[in-house]
Amino acid sequence: MSVYQPPVSGQQSSTALIQLQTQTETKVGSIQVGWTIDPELYGDSRARLFTKWSEEHDGTVDGCYNTLCSGFVVTNPNIPIDTAFNDVSISQRSQVFQWMMVTLDPLSQDWWLSMQDDNIRIGYWPRELFSFSGFSVGGYNATWGGLVHTGTDVSPAMGSGIFEDGNYNSTCNMVKVQVNIGNTFVSPYDNPVQVLQSRCFKASKQNTHPDYRFQFGGPGGLPNACVA
Repeated sequence: MSVYQPPVSGQQSSTALIQLQTQTETKVGSIQVGWTIDPELYGDSRARLFTKWSEEHDGTVDGCYNTLCSGFVVTNPNIPIDTAFNDVSISQRSQVFQWMMVTLDPLSQDWWLSMQDDNIRIGYWPRELFSFSGFSVGGYNATWGGLVHTGTDVSPAMGSGIFEDGNYNSTCNMVKVQVNIGNTFVSPYDNPVQVLQSRCFKASKQNTHPDYRFQFGGPGGLPNACVA
């Protein structure tokens, strides 16, 4: 995923992420990884690596970001889980990408996070985090994209803060999006790209690219500022 640092302040946040989610009739569990800008969480407006896990059940929500509670287990102290990215993308000038991969250990049934081109393991989410077996048996949905938290009526920017359809040098994007199915990596060419709630946000995909990529984002603003 390309890493940007759009302006964010106060109670706002802006995030690009990979999410795995599983649910039953009464429970919903998820794990997330990506980059986020969250002044309330970190005390600054820099783009930072983050992880998150949560489980909703019986009207309560358990979970947290990073290592703020028992959950994600760090195994490589050389890459702090809340590290700020020194290099970020600049529209039309330079693109900075972070490679991220989440894999299920078939023996322990823990979910591992790896980063960078040489597949460095950062840490894992233990199977014991979740009170039901959906994650360990592979019953989950995988999603990629961006999200924001407004804090007020005015939404922050998402991604680069710019959406130019087809221009991957100015718009936040993810490339080589894949899921491992039966030991074969498959790209979601036939899956839809959706905008669930638009604040001048858009998204599109490029099915002709050999590694599958899609782009997303926009300037944010007031609820009725743009037409989805």
